[in-house]
Amino acid sequence: MSVYKDPRSPFWQFDFQLAGHRFHGSTKATTKREAETVERSEREKARQLVAQVKAARTSLRLQDVATRYWTEVGQHHRDSQRTWHQLGLLLKFFGPDKLITDIIDGDVARLVPWRRGHRRPHDDALISPFTVNDLTEQLKKLFTKTKAWGVRFDHEPRWRQHWLQEPPERVRELVGDEGERLEAETRDDYLPLFRFAQATGLRLKELCLLKWNEVDWDAGDTGQIRKEGKGGRLVTRPITSEIRAILWPLRGHHPEHVFTFVAQRDYGGRKKGERYPVSLSMA
Repeated sequence: MSVYKDPRSPFWQFDFQLAGHRFHGSTKATTKREAETVERSEREKARQLVAQVKAARTSLRLQDVATRYWTEVGQHHRDSQRTWHQLGLLLKFFGPDKLITDIIDGDVARLVPWRRGHRRPHDDALISPFTVNDLTEQLKKLFTKTKAWGVRFDHEPRWRQHWLQEPPERVRELVGDEGERLEAETRDDYLPLFRFAQATGLRLKELCLLKWNEVDWDAGDTGQIRKEGKGGRLVTRPITSEIRAILWPLRGHHPEHVFTFVAQRDYGGRKKGERYPVSLSMA
């Protein structure tokens, strides 16, 4: 029976199976006739859901591939927000109905200059080659995962020829009064990030992606920051009085990310005056 009366509830319940999936819950109806109407509606919703799940498992449409990738992999990334953004950009460029098996070198060759023309929201400067390559790398990851699902590509793009040259990382210490002068030119909303970098010596990626669940105020005698660093190693820093003075005022700015910026204008879904997490490409 697909609808039944539970003596513990004033409402009729529905319970049925479709394509190996069980669907059950309250109809919020007090009569059997009303409950059966709700149950028919729930069956229709269930059919649509099963169709979507099936499509995401078997379809080669970019929308379905991205959906399955996000469900299986992307949502579990350390910086899942970034992955979500990258998938959205790919869908915007190619369209949801583009078959991933139809994406060839010519398509990627058009994707790169399209992405290269985008600007950073906080200062309107063109994005870096690193950020452009990041999107190409995300597309390559979709291909890699799709191949793991058993899909064969006859004309997979030759990825190496689409990478932009990135400037080598330049590392040096600030000397003399350079720190003071740099701080004087830094926007107020970026000052905590700058001061935290000076106080801890953490790498840029470790800084920008710092989350509140990695800040333990009560660990040990002073508190501790625990973060996954390069090569998966655990990086720890004690929360000294200097670091506490930097981080404590940032509480409440964002529920997940420690360092944020204030949007200077409306751009890409962001609203002027509101706070958003600092990303690696912006720092």
